[in-house]
Amino acid sequence: MELLSALPNIRVFEWRRSFFNGFAAFELALTELLAAHLHTLTDCTIHCPRPQEHYSAVSITFEEADAFSALRTLSISGHMLHGLARLPPSLVALDVVDFTPTGPGRNSQRAAVLEPAHVLRYRAQLWRECSPSLRQIRLWDRDLARGQLRVWGIAAFLLRYFLSDLDIDLAVNLLLKAAEEEAFRNKFGRQEHIRRLLWKDVL
Repeated sequence: MELLSALPNIRVFEWRRSFFNGFAAFELALTELLAAHLHTLTDCTIHCPRPQEHYSAVSITFEEADAFSALRTLSISGHMLHGLARLPPSLVALDVVDFTPTGPGRNSQRAAVLEPAHVLRYRAQLWRECSPSLRQIRLWDRDLARGQLRVWGIAAFLLRYFLSDLDIDLAVNLLLKAAEEEAFRNKFGRQEHIRRLLWKDVL
């Protein structure tokens, strides 16, 4: 923190992973970490794993977000959405990545998508009021099973419908698990093969 305070006029900040010698997780407020750069930071990325009891981790909190007066792009991990009550006043784009389920099973997979979607649905109006320049919300998820695609399809449809009334564009970017992606490719390949066979004696 002393090093960050000594650096002049930081405009881009990325925090993607943390390691420290300790036996318990702890929270760190971003406004405290970047107190010397609240009015110069324009691009901020905070991708931290979800805090868990079995290993040490730093949990970054984004309270008092309106203190970042110059911030235009913010990228956070999915589990941080619950603590994001307000947005910086000049924010244009919000990226949310990695909606990792908290456990195995279909219900956990659905909750990993629907709970953040619920947060977005009910906070977007307030976010728009405290950040009038907000124009884009981009969601990114990876290592998905096929069943999660259907849940994402429903959530994306409902969110896009609601956010369009607030003049906010929604983009959802999804990446399947490698095995699922291969299955889809094989499926499309079989369909193309069948289509050619059906038209073979017609053309």
